Amino acid sequence: MAKATSKKTVMTHPESRRETKIDSSIYEPFKAAILQSLKGSKGKIFSELTDDVVKNIKRNLLRSKDLSHGILFLSFVILKQEG
Repeated sequence: MAKATSKKTVMTHPESRRETKIDSSIYEPFKAAILQSLKGSKGKIFSELTDDVVKNIKRNLLRSKDLSHGILFLSFVILKQEG
């Protein structure tokens, strides 16, 4: 049986320069939510940015009814609350 391959995005850590591959279907919604949050602002502190990203992802998940990213979103919220 052939294994289905998904497109990956390579992310590089800014300090360690370590590369990590992440599924593009997960990366793109988060990238879009971050860019949407920063659009028109002069900058945000981390907590403001993460709050906006959570709101944007929630809104887009509810709008599209795409639950495939739901688990990732919940893990993002949990990590945000722990950190």
